[in-house]
Amino acid sequence: MRVLSGLAVVLALAAGCSSNAPEQQPQQQPSGSAAAAQAQTKDEQDQAKVQNLTADCMKAQGFTYIPRPVTHIDANRSTAGVGDPSQAPYEDLKKYREKYGYGVYGRDVFPDDPAVGNTPIPPDPNEPIRNGLDPARRDAYDKALNGDVQSLKANAGKKPTGPVDLGCVGKAAEQVYPPRPEQKPDPAKEAEYQKVKQKFDTDPQLLSAAAAYGSCLRQKGFQVPSTKPGVVESTVQQAILKERTDLGDKIDPARAQQGLQDEIRKSLDDLECGKDYLKVEKPLMAALLAAPGGNG
Repeated sequence: MRVLSGLAVVLALAAGCSSNAPEQQPQQQPSGSAAAAQAQTKDEQDQAKVQNLTADCMKAQGFTYIPRPVTHIDANRSTAGVGDPSQAPYEDLKKYREKYGYGVYGRDVFPDDPAVGNTPIPPDPNEPIRNGLDPARRDAYDKALNGDVQSLKANAGKKPTGPVDLGCVGKAAEQVYPPRPEQKPDPAKEAEYQKVKQKFDTDPQLLSAAAAYGSCLRQKGFQVPSTKPGVVESTVQQAILKERTDLGDKIDPARAQQGLQDEIRKSLDDLECGKDYLKVEKPLMAALLAAPGGNG
C-alpha cells in the first residue's frame, strides 16, 4: 500500500491535527527523535522529518506541537489483495479471498485490518494541547500550523492572488518534498509502451483464455459485458464495488457480514474461472506494467 506523501497529503494530515488538539505537553508522548526512530521506509522517514520540522517551527512561534508517530503497515498482509491478481501466486489469492473476498465488504467487517486497506489512526497527541487553549490562542495555533489552508480549500482551483502562507506544516513539507521538475512525455518510451500493449491486447492465447474465462463466469450466472483481456478479470469485482457503493457510507454489521459472505463466494468462483487465464496473463501483464511510458 502506498504511503501518502507530498504537500497536499501532509496538509491534509495537518488539518486533522488542528481539529480539536493543556498547552502543557502530555506525559509519555513520543518525541520527535522517537518518531524518526520508528520510521522504517523512506516514505515513513520523510513523514517523520515533516513532523519534526513542524514541531521546531511551532516551538519558534511559541506553541507546543508533538510529532505524530508514524503508522507502519505490514505490506506482506495485503500483497494478495492488492495490485494485479495475475502477479500474485494462486494459493495466496485463494487464501486472501477465503477471508476477505476482494476486500470490499471487508472494510466494513474488519475496520482495523490493513489487509483491506484500513489503517488505524493513532490518537493525535496535539488535540489536548489545542483544546486547552482559549479561543484566540487556538485560532493563532491553527494559523501557525496550517497557514492559509482553509482559504486554499475554499478557493480550490483558483490561482492565488498573492503570497500563500502554508504554515509550519506546509513549510516543513516543502523542505522534505521539493517540487519535481515537469517531465515531458518521451515519444520513444510511449511508442515502446504501445508496442507492448498491442501485444497484450492481441495475443491469441490470452484472447482464447479470456473468452473461456467469460464463458465460465456466464455459466455461473454472472453478467459479462466484455471478455477483453485486462477487463474480464475485473467483471465480478466491479459489480460488487457498485453494489457496496450504492448502499452508502455506513451499513449495519449484519448487512456487512452478509455482503462479505456473498463476496467471498463470488470471488472464489471468479478465481476458479480465471485460473488458467491468470497463468497466461501473468508474463504479458508483467511486461505491460514494466514497460517504459506506461503506468508500471
